[in-house]
Amino acid sequence: MKKLNAFSKWQSPVFEEKKPLFKRIKKKAKQILGVKRRIPYQTERNEGTDKRWEIISDNLKPGDRSILDLGCNLGVLTHRAAESGLLAIGIDVDNSIIQKDRSRYRKIPNLSFLCIDLNPDTIKFLPEFDVILCLSVHHYWARYYGLDKSWEMMATLLSKTRNRLFFEPAGQKKKYGQNAPDIIDLDRNSLIQYSTRCLNAVVTKGQSVRHLGETPCIGREPFRLIFLVER
Repeated sequence: MKKLNAFSKWQSPVFEEKKPLFKRIKKKAKQILGVKRRIPYQTERNEGTDKRWEIISDNLKPGDRSILDLGCNLGVLTHRAAESGLLAIGIDVDNSIIQKDRSRYRKIPNLSFLCIDLNPDTIKFLPEFDVILCLSVHHYWARYYGLDKSWEMMATLLSKTRNRLFFEPAGQKKKYGQNAPDIIDLDRNSLIQYSTRCLNAVVTKGQSVRHLGETPCIGREPFRLIFLVER
């Protein structure tokens, strides 16, 4: 795991201390300007997060000893993985969330959080993990880098996966921005066929794909499907 040291050059600078007066001014300015506070994703999706962990934990094997949680958000799944005995690393592009995760779970052993902006270049520097969670992340890659590049990133990710990767795609075209795939919104058959076909196109030798089920989501997307790529 020494390769993780290479991640430090992508971490955003952190200001450890802010004066109380500055915090008050910043808060007041947001109120005046009508800036809404961003609510962390996992705060709104408690039921879905619980169900995701249930599905994930049911499919872990004794040989799974390390796990990487991409887009870890509040670190709920990363934390549960560490509590179950795995060496757990959570990464997210939002440095403010990562700092809170580090503070919230500072006493939990075998658990760490890193701020990393994964893109088609930086993803190549990830080390191998027994298990990788790629949940509600892929559609952002498609939105920012294009659909083809997003699946190239998935191919790289699968090459870093020793045992199994859990994949959760978005179920609506609008989540992909201008780079939407050929799917029918919230149509389970369409979503299963598309994800299965694309995952099979980028798996490495010995890996197979299967649909595990679905979990509750939020807003106008009542569910999201979850898939497993395993060796």
